[in-house]
Amino acid sequence: MSGQGTSHVLSKQGGMAMLMMMFIIGLASVTFVLRYLEAGRWDNQRQATTSRALTDAKQGLLGWAISHNDTPGQMPWPDRRETQNPNYDGRSDCSASSFNLVNSVGEANFLGQLPALPSTTPCLAYPGVGHVYRDAENNKLWYAVSRNLVRNYFQPGNPIINPSSITNPSYPWMIVRDGNGNILSDRVAAVIIAPGGPLQGQNRGVAVPPASAFLDRISINGTVYNHAVYTAEPNEFIQTSPRAGSMIVWSISLLMNSYTDWSNAWHARSNARWISPSVIPVCAICPG
Repeated sequence: MSGQGTSHVLSKQGGMAMLMMMFIIGLASVTFVLRYLEAGRWDNQRQATTSRALTDAKQGLLGWAISHNDTPGQMPWPDRRETQNPNYDGRSDCSASSFNLVNSVGEANFLGQLPALPSTTPCLAYPGVGHVYRDAENNKLWYAVSRNLVRNYFQPGNPIINPSSITNPSYPWMIVRDGNGNILSDRVAAVIIAPGGPLQGQNRGVAVPPASAFLDRISINGTVYNHAVYTAEPNEFIQTSPRAGSMIVWSISLLMNSYTDWSNAWHARSNARWISPSVIPVCAICPG
């Protein structure tokens, strides 16, 4: 009797242990699924925040270019880090010492952050785009622009922007390629980039990090494309790169089409007679 009773109790205990183990496994599975779903929802929210910032920045920059008093279509100089007085102060950093891609102290002239505030000397007194646009990681958006669309302060003069600029520019347009290295556009006027979170090797903990702390590099078929370097023309960007960032790219022909709604208003101005509803594309590229 006592032996049978003990066997019965052990059997019941073994069953309870099995049920407990199944419950723990089930609970762990549910927790894993919930965390997975939560992570996906969070990633979607971050991507939506970044996409919204890029879209708003595009509209802000487009408004700046369209409303330019002297040359509709002209774009601002970037807010560069600078070497002699490193900072990102939200203002365009124009170079009066050269109109080269790289100035005398090795800084890329046409790559930096999107300027939000009015420009200062040596720039003319132009406003900024009016807002500090940030991605989901709270980074300011970065901006690369073609020399064809900014004012030359070395030999002072505004850019000449007309239909012939598309096929016969003063300087090569930038290029955007896809993840396989194929050219998507070889007439890129401007690029706005959301850096996303730091990659391995990127240190943003210093006072004024360089462009390489925010912008990535990617190798395709043995060729390295470095988004943080703008020292040769045509400068090239990759549509798909291994990071959670985003990019908006404007080709020169698409940019001109963006002016269509304003063409009648500007047509009376002698310096804007080139504006036509048939001439520019804008494409949003994700990830950056």
